[in-house]
Amino acid sequence: MIALSEALAIGESQGGCPKALSDVFSISSGKGFVVDTYSPVPHYKEGTPASKGYNGGFMVKLLHKDLGLAVQAAKDCGATLRECPPNVAVYERMMELGLGDKDYSYVY
Repeated sequence: MIALSEALAIGESQGGCPKALSDVFSISSGKGFVVDTYSPVPHYKEGTPASKGYNGGFMVKLLHKDLGLAVQAAKDCGATLRECPPNVAVYERMMELGLGDKDYSYVY
């Protein structure tokens, strides 16, 4: 979700339309659940939390908890995570901003 949101932000900064960019992503190597089913773009896919004010869906506070558990599990078994900690930090910041009850696609 974070990677898609960043890609959309880059495209939008260059004058791209988020819905058109999502259409391109959905038929390319960017195809996947967060584009095709759970888009963070409001009204790109009706019925998504993004189309309902980012309400409903999987709350930031739950994702933050789950990512924290993954980081701890990795530490416990001596594994190194490179990509997870920065994502934890993003959702930690969202928690600090009082967005814990919003859907995790609010990161967009």
